[in-house]
Amino acid sequence: MNLKASLIQLPRRSDTCQQCQERFARGNDYYSLLFSDELTPSKTETLARRDFCLPCWQKDSLEASKALTGSYWKSTIPKKIVHPEMPLKREEMALSLLRSSMGTSKPETELSDIEIFFLALFLARRRALIFRNEIDRSGVKYQVFEIAETEELLALKKVDVREVDLATLQKALALKLTPS
Repeated sequence: MNLKASLIQLPRRSDTCQQCQERFARGNDYYSLLFSDELTPSKTETLARRDFCLPCWQKDSLEASKALTGSYWKSTIPKKIVHPEMPLKREEMALSLLRSSMGTSKPETELSDIEIFFLALFLARRRALIFRNEIDRSGVKYQVFEIAETEELLALKKVDVREVDLATLQKALALKLTPS
């Protein structure tokens, strides 16, 4: 099957009303009329399109469309999409929370050792942190992670994951990672 033969080229919407020549504005309704145009110089049948603002369509064009063989439809010119400022990625928020909790005594940014360790595991999985080594200091095991962007090292107390209620931990971290 010839792909080009199966495609129909449809004319684009014009910028102005066919009848009053008023420029279409975003958010406004308009009517489009699509019909066969046999008056082309190439003697081949092509599709023509005429676009009308709402008042012109209601006044004259609806009756004219009945005389033409084709189709018509009502549409709205889409409003410009305004993208809000992009929120931080989850990884960036997690890294920011991890950094702010290290070496701070502020209760709002303080995380438990379990929360810190799981944030580090999440960031290591996302390749924002790189596991470097495990060390033992006075019987307490620490895992050393490197922040990939800055090469800054963090020593985090290792947590036995078998003793953690994951559902509760997940809810607590989700609350802390939700932008306020």
